[in-house]
Amino acid sequence: MNGSTMLIMPDDGVSVWQILLAEFIFTFLLAAVVIMVCTPKRTANHGYRGAAIGLTVFVGIMCVGSISGGVFNPAVAFGPIIVDLLDGGISISYLRMYLVATLAGGAAAG
Repeated sequence: MNGSTMLIMPDDGVSVWQILLAEFIFTFLLAAVVIMVCTPKRTANHGYRGAAIGLTVFVGIMCVGSISGGVFNPAVAFGPIIVDLLDGGISISYLRMYLVATLAGGAAAG
């Protein structure tokens, strides 16, 4: 659509703890899958790595996308929220929550 930005924000009526837990769990799962399929030398020439990562993101979005917005990555939260802020939007209030949950989930997986 022209003249609109992609909003990254949770659904109405969802508590902060539900959003943090959903983002933490699926960021942890995504980071764990990336670590498991991309770092071992025995999987270096396998073509399933992209499918495993893509399916993890797909399942996460289907499970908690309506709860938290389905970010699972700090860059996915940061970029669109900053663009929305520059356009006069209100989604900047969710940035701290997304950064905390996604960075904690990734660190736990690491």
